[in-house]
Amino acid sequence: MEESAKPSLSSTLILFLKKVAVRVLTAPTFVSVDTETTSMDWWTARVVSVGLVIVDQDLAAKRSLHQLINPGISIPSSATQVHGITDADVAESPSFALVARRLRSMLDGAVVIGYNVKFDIKVINAEFKRAGLPVLGNVSFIDSYHIFCKHEPRNLTRALQYYCGRDHVGAHDALADAEATLDVLRAQLVREQSDAAAFVQSFPTNSGYSPATKASGAAGAG
Repeated sequence: MEESAKPSLSSTLILFLKKVAVRVLTAPTFVSVDTETTSMDWWTARVVSVGLVIVDQDLAAKRSLHQLINPGISIPSSATQVHGITDADVAESPSFALVARRLRSMLDGAVVIGYNVKFDIKVINAEFKRAGLPVLGNVSFIDSYHIFCKHEPRNLTRALQYYCGRDHVGAHDALADAEATLDVLRAQLVREQSDAAAFVQSFPTNSGYSPATKASGAAGAG
C-alpha cells in the first residue's frame, strides 16, 4: 500500500495564511465611542469632545483617540457642569469638520460600543451631515447600558424598590402605578432636598404634530 503524500511545509503555511486572511477580512472592527456635547438634544447638540478606543474581538485596546472639539458656539453652563469643558478649553481646538474624515474612517463599518450609544451615533451623524460627509448607515452596535438594564431594570417596580424599599403590588394597574409614581417622586424630592416645581418640564403639543410626524419620530427614537 502506498503511503499518502504528506502536505509540504509551504502548502501548510499557505493554507494557514489563507485562514488568517479570511478571519481578518471578515472579522468586524470594534470601536468604543463616547461624546461630550453642548446639550442632550442630539439634533442641535454640538460635540465638544470625542473619545474612541479601537479594540480587537477580545476587547483588548489597540489604539485610541481623544480630541477636544471647538463647537463653534458657546458651551452652555449647564453642559459645563456635566463634563467640565469650557469655552476656554476648546478655544484652540479644531472644529468637527476638520477631524470628521478621520473619525468617519475609524467608525465606518465598525461595530460601535457605547453606553446609551444611540445618542452618540445620532450626534456624530448630525455632525457628519453638517460637515458635508455621508452619515453612518445601518450601524451595528453594542450598548452596555442596555445590558446593564437587563440586570438592573429601569422601570417603576425597580424605582419603588430603590427609593421606597418595597415591592410594587399591582404593577400595570393604572391607579396603582399612579400612586406608586407619587411615592417614588416624594422619596426623590427628599433626596434632592427640593420641591416638585424644580423638576417641571414642558414640550410643545401643537408644533407640526400629525399622525405621520408621530410615526416617523417613533421610528427614529432611541
